[in-house]
Amino acid sequence: MTFPTDLLQAQAFLTSRIQTVTRVEALRTVDALGCILAEDIFAPSSLPRFANAAMDGYAVRGSDLSGSVTELKVGRAVAAGDTTDHMLVAGVAMPITTGAIIPPGATRVVMYEDARLEGDKVFLSPPDGGRPHIRHVGEDISEGQLALSRGTLLRPGHMPLLIALGIDLVHVIARPRVAILSTGNELIEHPHLPQPGQIHDTNRPMITRMLTDEGATVTDLGISTDSPDAITQALSAASMNHDLLVTTGGASMSFSDHVARAVKTIGSIDFWRLDMRPGKPVGFGEIGACPILILPGNPVAAASGFANLGRVVLQKLAGTNNPQTVLRLPITATYGKPDGKTHMLLSRIVQSSAGALGVEPLPVQSSSSYSALAAADVLIAVRPGQTSLAPGDLVDVVPLWGGGMSRMIRRSIA
Repeated sequence: MTFPTDLLQAQAFLTSRIQTVTRVEALRTVDALGCILAEDIFAPSSLPRFANAAMDGYAVRGSDLSGSVTELKVGRAVAAGDTTDHMLVAGVAMPITTGAIIPPGATRVVMYEDARLEGDKVFLSPPDGGRPHIRHVGEDISEGQLALSRGTLLRPGHMPLLIALGIDLVHVIARPRVAILSTGNELIEHPHLPQPGQIHDTNRPMITRMLTDEGATVTDLGISTDSPDAITQALSAASMNHDLLVTTGGASMSFSDHVARAVKTIGSIDFWRLDMRPGKPVGFGEIGACPILILPGNPVAAASGFANLGRVVLQKLAGTNNPQTVLRLPITATYGKPDGKTHMLLSRIVQSSAGALGVEPLPVQSSSSYSALAAADVLIAVRPGQTSLAPGDLVDVVPLWGGGMSRMIRRSIA
């Protein structure tokens, strides 16, 4: 087998290699957002459950309406939440609010805008052929009807439907279980004060959040020292009950970089060191049946590695199988590079005075720059065949952070 050497090859390799999680779990409906349904959902009841008013107005008998203006006596009012079964009799109009039960005998709701109240009488002048403004039982969905199909990715808009149907528990494909490990003798936990030679472990909190944004359940394995035995032991144990392992740090070729070597002793490496900058020492392999994504230690390289490869893995594990989100936008600056490599540029979405969107590379592109990473919204992917870019040239734009491209753009231009 020929293993990938560039980013696009690696993404295609991961898509073909990763197996979708098939475990099923029962979750409370309100906790199942972002999960994939493992069952068809049939409506246990109709929606609406009862005929109700679609507008504020007066409930009337249609047979009472005659001519351009009808005079009726004002009867008992019906508000949303009332359980009255008071019969509407001829010659009476009952004030009613939106969502209230339609009283027996009523066939129409005349809006307040088409009524004039004088004492205990109301004068109604609904338009000819106007709507009855009544929501009938089962108008939205009928009892027994298929409400949601197996395989549906549950979005916020599905929650009201499930809750309205009274469905408290749904069976879904289990969220991918991911274990994350940082390596490095120099790393310490925040907020402990670093001593000379020490730095805070910033990658693990960042990548953990990126994982959860993609729907994963994350196990924090903490920080391992640069010890082959410690790294091997931690990864071997975690591989037994997780769907993916992620490491940060220890991925280069230094004498103290042990992750790839540790993986090889208990598993295999499928690719390591892509023609990508930053993020060249990114790798992928397996320990037993569990895949492992090896991310670099520099924060920008780690974020880029996950944005470009980690999301592909998570989406395939989760079964969403969405293509990697890439937007084409015009670049606002000149950029040049040698042929044969993919450059990922820290960038932000900008909007011109005319309202057009573009993407602006940040002035600092260091793979170790925390401030540049904090300022970035997206990455510009400058592909191997692109050696020079001029303002206005279209480029591939990859979102760095979770929540989708559309939300990122809305935030950028707010």
